[in-house]
Amino acid sequence: MAIYHSEFTNFVESIFDPMSNLASLQNAGEAEVQGIEWEVRWATSEQLTLGFNGNISDSEFTSLSPGVSGKIVGDPMDNVPEYNYSLTADYQFDWSKSLPGFARLDYNVQGPTTTTLRGFGLLPETDDSEVLTILNGQLGLQWASFTFKLFGENLLDETDSTISTAVTSRYTQRPRRSFGIKLDYDF
Repeated sequence: MAIYHSEFTNFVESIFDPMSNLASLQNAGEAEVQGIEWEVRWATSEQLTLGFNGNISDSEFTSLSPGVSGKIVGDPMDNVPEYNYSLTADYQFDWSKSLPGFARLDYNVQGPTTTTLRGFGLLPETDDSEVLTILNGQLGLQWASFTFKLFGENLLDETDSTISTAVTSRYTQRPRRSFGIKLDYDF
């Protein structure tokens, strides 16, 4: 577990100028981020390990550089999730005496992120992204130096953006549900 407090000077941020209708990277000023992180892993048996990790964060601008518009002191830093957490389960078993196998599930949640939009007129002054929930799974086996995996990613077919969608140029689409086969060789 860790509790943290970070102070940033000369923080570079993409700042939108409503007068020119352009965004540019600028020295936005000073900011602080504080929060707590944790990780717990529990080997319930020789075969099964459960995990829970995450963080809670709070960020804000503490001062702004001259000429920065679109932000005010106290605004959160853009695209910093309020929280994240992940639950995992790893299970080791044998397909046969010479073929060890494994199964893994991980469930991830990313809390909302905020984008500050001051000066956009008709848009709200801040916009929050949706909460994201992602479920991934793997089933595999190991043979000599090879690892064979069947996998599924984004099994819940989460399609929301990882950031606020109010500024379309900053929209990040989640990959759709996908399945596959992966073969690794360990040299």
